[in-house]
Amino acid sequence: TLQVNNRVGVEMASYDQLNFFDNEINGGRTGYQQYFSEPGGYAEFLRNTFRGRNGIVGLVAPSRADIRENVFDNEKLNVGLIGLGNGSHFWAVQHNTSMSSSGQNVALYNMDDARIFRNLTMTSSGAQNVVVEGGSNNNVGYNNMTGGQEGLRIDNTAGNRIYCNDISGAAIGLQVLNNSRNSDILGNLLGGNTVNLRYGTPDNPMAFSDDQYQAGNFFDLSSTGSPVAIHLGTAA
Repeated sequence: TLQVNNRVGVEMASYDQLNFFDNEINGGRTGYQQYFSEPGGYAEFLRNTFRGRNGIVGLVAPSRADIRENVFDNEKLNVGLIGLGNGSHFWAVQHNTSMSSSGQNVALYNMDDARIFRNLTMTSSGAQNVVVEGGSNNNVGYNNMTGGQEGLRIDNTAGNRIYCNDISGAAIGLQVLNNSRNSDILGNLLGGNTVNLRYGTPDNPMAFSDDQYQAGNFFDLSSTGSPVAIHLGTAA
């Protein structure tokens, strides 16, 4: 157990393989911070507890990692990753025991081939529960997201697969922005939000995901005065 008192708990600059198991990090500005990872490296974060301001944040070269079976309870951000370089960032945030934040649970920026999967308790009171911005070919599936101004935002990120998520308790369940072409949105349960699905915003009408050929998204019933699916974008 580390009580880090508003400092960084563990800081890494470079590694070929990292095993980060069974730690408890409390009170930190950031529990684990990574400035770089060797291309082709591998990291595993298993059965840790992160409580503080930020949980795991890092700059990520094309590499692999598994963030699994952890408890996250951080004020600002639980997992935040920024992809660097050309290639696949096979980082998986999956099967975590609990994720709660007054900010964001997971934020992926410019990541390619990342995965957010089967996190069954993701609660947020912040701007977004989960955001995927930039990058391509990311998968977000079988997560249970509750709360946030936006439950899930995809923004200018192509070729993603958004599937079988349960998103509720948000002002906007799923927000699609900018060029998110070739993205499949299927089998999601989007009930219990003020607006279940929105393409574009009043200030930014650009939103593309291409035609959706897969059925199976579930919505609340709309009315003329209170639509729960809103298309402000250029093309679906």
